[in-house]
Amino acid sequence: MSYLSFSFLCLFLPITFCLQFVLPSKGKHLLMIVSSLMFYAWGEPLYVFGLIALCALTYGLGKWITYEQDERSRKQLLWLGCIACVFLLFYFKFDDVLFKWIWHLSNGQADMEQWIMPLGCSFVLFSAISYLSDIYRRRVSDCGWLMTFTYLTFFPKLLMGPIMPYHRFVKENQTVKLTMTLMEHGARLFVIGMAQKLLLADHFAVVATQIRLDNSVLGVWLASIAFTLQLYFDFAGYSMMANGIANMFGYRLMENFHHPYHALSIRDFWHRWHISLSQWFRDYVYIPLGGSRLGRMKYVRNLLIVWLLTGLWHGTSWNFLLWGFYYAVILLIESLFLKHFLRLLPKFMCWCYTFFLVNLGWVLFANTDFSDLLYQLSHMFFLASAPLFSSDSLYYLQTYGSFFLLVLLIGVPYGKLFITQIYRRFRYHELIDVILFSLLLILCFSYLIANGYQTFLYTQF
Repeated sequence: MSYLSFSFLCLFLPITFCLQFVLPSKGKHLLMIVSSLMFYAWGEPLYVFGLIALCALTYGLGKWITYEQDERSRKQLLWLGCIACVFLLFYFKFDDVLFKWIWHLSNGQADMEQWIMPLGCSFVLFSAISYLSDIYRRRVSDCGWLMTFTYLTFFPKLLMGPIMPYHRFVKENQTVKLTMTLMEHGARLFVIGMAQKLLLADHFAVVATQIRLDNSVLGVWLASIAFTLQLYFDFAGYSMMANGIANMFGYRLMENFHHPYHALSIRDFWHRWHISLSQWFRDYVYIPLGGSRLGRMKYVRNLLIVWLLTGLWHGTSWNFLLWGFYYAVILLIESLFLKHFLRLLPKFMCWCYTFFLVNLGWVLFANTDFSDLLYQLSHMFFLASAPLFSSDSLYYLQTYGSFFLLVLLIGVPYGKLFITQIYRRFRYHELIDVILFSLLLILCFSYLIANGYQTFLYTQF
């Protein structure tokens, strides 16, 4: 079930929202578990039993780790759980590659069923590893099966995150406190996220598709920037909707995006983009490997391991490994050579440097076909016999250039602060606020009815 489907917006969300007012405080976690399983079963009726089994096994293993006194045995149990999760993740991620390999070896004679990767597989399994690790480190005490199942199945974050650490989820949500302020804040977040997805991300998707047909240098650059903006508003919009839904039910999730395209370095960018994934790899891979404490060579090794794993997490195609290696190299260069130099540059130059590298990174990310990647890069950097611009690319620049710039300016904190300061000067700004959000919601529904919606890009991961 998608957040933008009418079955979710008109049936599932209103009914579940109303039910929470009938149940006592202790029943809210149970309601969330049942509704989350129904939410998952709507799109994955077979795999919902696998999700229940994963929750039960993870909880049982966590209880075993909790009551085991021998430290060596506790560590072995943790490794058992983590290896099982990683095996499942790699099995479903590499199922397509394995299927093709066996098919090729058997000359097309092998008769085997190819499994489809369950929705949200990466996010759920990473959450399970977080649960087991936090139990092993005694960051939290035993909170019971209700809290464990709520954490692993929580439908606002089930399909695309954020991958909130278990100890933080428990701290924020062990006691559900539903207030009017929180519900109002959640509703606003949901509407803004919905608008980002429908009115911006899906619009940029259409623009990127149209411009990609142009083979001039300007056209290829405009197509890459359109995809860069599409990916951000698609994923950030989803994350904002997820946080909004959680708030509407009295829960709190962590922020997953913090103006990433305002970053002044690649290191800064990864502190702002998909924050939950970056922190997960930092807490459960990078720091356990030793981080930067064990000397320069091991720091280089650890960074390469983390970013190659990050690439593999996104997919089995070679371009994701290349994308991970690309960021590992840039972060190493920044850390070892450019850290002090970047501080001396004007902020605008740092922003240009960062946005250029991020945009180039998304070109690697988007092209799973090597010939398509070479085609786009060769046109971007004048390595192909392509015209500098064309009549179509000039038309796209004239039509969408100001829109691109406006979106970038509004998306940075300074732009939002400037708009907010002007807006707060109105005498009846609270009433205007309600009217504007109501109109935005109507606009989103109108767009949804007229045009439908495109699938969220990160559902494939």
